[in-house]
Amino acid sequence: MVKVYHHSKRRSLPKLLRLVLGILALIIIVNFNKQLFSGGRLSLASKASQNNDVLFTCPDGRHGLHIVHTRFLIGQSRANSVFIASRLFLLRSFLIPNLNAQTSQSFILYASHDPNLSPAVVEALHSTLGAATQNVLVTTETNTTMPTFKMPSIFKSISKWDPRITSHVSLLITSRIDLDDLVHVEAAAAVQATACETSPPKKKGVAIKLAYMNKGMLWYPSAQDPYGKTCEWTNYFKSHLAILQSMVLAVTSGKNGRSLLKSCKLNVYSYPHYKPEHIGELKSTKECGKIQFNATTDVFRWKPQRKSISSGSVAGSTTDINNEKGIGCLYSKTASSWSFGKLQHKGIECTPADPERLERLFAAPRQRVAAVNALFAGLEIDVPKLVVNSTIEHLE
Repeated sequence: MVKVYHHSKRRSLPKLLRLVLGILALIIIVNFNKQLFSGGRLSLASKASQNNDVLFTCPDGRHGLHIVHTRFLIGQSRANSVFIASRLFLLRSFLIPNLNAQTSQSFILYASHDPNLSPAVVEALHSTLGAATQNVLVTTETNTTMPTFKMPSIFKSISKWDPRITSHVSLLITSRIDLDDLVHVEAAAAVQATACETSPPKKKGVAIKLAYMNKGMLWYPSAQDPYGKTCEWTNYFKSHLAILQSMVLAVTSGKNGRSLLKSCKLNVYSYPHYKPEHIGELKSTKECGKIQFNATTDVFRWKPQRKSISSGSVAGSTTDINNEKGIGCLYSKTASSWSFGKLQHKGIECTPADPERLERLFAAPRQRVAAVNALFAGLEIDVPKLVVNSTIEHLE
């Protein structure tokens, strides 16, 4: 059994290190370029619209829109600059490389941030998102638990990239992932394949399927290990994790179906992530019409196999991969995570992280993992105190 690194008592960072980190935070925030400031509106923040398909294509010819949503400092606009810089650092080091390495790039990255963030921080966020290879939309959001998807605005914005959105979409996927978490590099393709297997309802309405990563592992910083530690926490990280948790809406082809996708307000945040059966209580809604969902047959838990989807189009070829015990995602626990001080992992067998394994499964660059580990191993005590007018329970 490997002991889990934790602090037995509170201590402060050395003054010199604190000064260096403060200066680094200011440099990160101030020196980001100023080309993508959104002014609080839904904005385009992508240079990749000509490189990637906006829509994914099913083997039967149907087209779908996949929106991957992440949150940035919602409810935390008054956080200290070091805390803000640490979240930007995690976004650039973990989530963006992970999404860029997904074998299917046919999805939209949709980022929400607090409307009260300073213009400099918003610019820094836009510039960081500019490293994503997907098409990116950015908007403001105030609801920390149930962010809204402004579908009419999203469809209108996406039509500038791909006019097919107005006439060829009969599948909609909304997925959620926090900026410090990672999924298997074939996870997006697997979720899209699940959507393609979802048959539309015979009458007006929507058919729903929910998708999860089957099993995950935990990563956390460690002062004793250059790449942190990982734990295969099978009892907790087995199912129903909010890491690329997804909701699929399938409608009949045609104008009426597309209208439903734009008006239906159901999305991945419409139910507690750990209680998918709650969707089964909905029989119909005014905006969505009749709802087709079975909590037994319509909840999909993806486990990486030796043969899995690996092309930008769902209808593409397959590749042989190492299934690595079926691990589909990685949960990152740092001092800026909501679970700091709450999610206990004492008594769980944790080992020094294998950088090659992290890169192979999640495309986490070893040099960035090392940098994140070095930063957060030092900030493990101090970062939670840097959030003003907020509690650790509300940290993303």
